[in-house]
Amino acid sequence: LKLARWAKREKIIVSFDIGSMRNDVLAVFPYVDHLVVADNYAFPFTKSDSARVAIDRLAKLCPGTIVVTEGIKGSTGRETLNGRTGEFVFQPAFKVKNIDTTGAGDCYHTGYLYGLLKGYSLSDRMRYGSAAAALKCTRPGARSGIPTESQLLAFLKSKPTIYR
Repeated sequence: LKLARWAKREKIIVSFDIGSMRNDVLAVFPYVDHLVVADNYAFPFTKSDSARVAIDRLAKLCPGTIVVTEGIKGSTGRETLNGRTGEFVFQPAFKVKNIDTTGAGDCYHTGYLYGLLKGYSLSDRMRYGSAAAALKCTRPGARSGIPTESQLLAFLKSKPTIYR
């Protein structure tokens, strides 16, 4: 909370990643520009079973862009910039030979933030997040499967299959 307040004062973008139910983190939400949460957090916290409903409810607490990830079901997000709320965006998950999902959520966030730093749209940030998560799942271990930038770009260029 202290760091989030400091970042806001310094006009630094605040990204917050929540993968599962944690201690009360509600006080941080008003400072968050990019909230990317797993369904394991979003659904119980908002008492919903829909990413769109969860995003609507989280938006009452967090003024920033919100993305809910759902593993092979894909991810749903909605961007809010300068108080203006955009449309919902859906990104299907990419189909790969799954070896180990450990660290997939963290890799999603990495791909998302990569796109954010490059100035990409919400849909592209979510696409990069999905690709990074998918590539991670093709290798065992949380760290050994983290894709390099060139691997990520090559994967996306290959027009990978998505889950339908």
